[in-house]
Amino acid sequence: MFSTYDIRSSANACKTLVGLSGVDISTWEQFVGHESEYRYTDDLVEDVIKRFGHLPRTYLDFNFVYFHVTTSANECEAIKKYGILDLQQAYLCDESELRVF
Repeated sequence: MFSTYDIRSSANACKTLVGLSGVDISTWEQFVGHESEYRYTDDLVEDVIKRFGHLPRTYLDFNFVYFHVTTSANECEAIKKYGILDLQQAYLCDESELRVF
């Protein structure tokens, strides 16, 4: 059985959260605003999942849905020449539009 990992919208992200954690949205909503009770937000997430849900045994059956949006004012000249770069590479690239800002 495939589970879908899709965070392209808030609704899809909620479905993904429930699918990954086994914790329903109403339970997650009870913990919104309680982040300060934990050292890290990750600790809150771990606690909620341990108490009310479960993590998947494997991610091999997941259908990952994602997209990438690139905008450019120069018809993607640097992208065509260098490909998609990570943030550090883009900043260091002399022809990157990022250097304009």
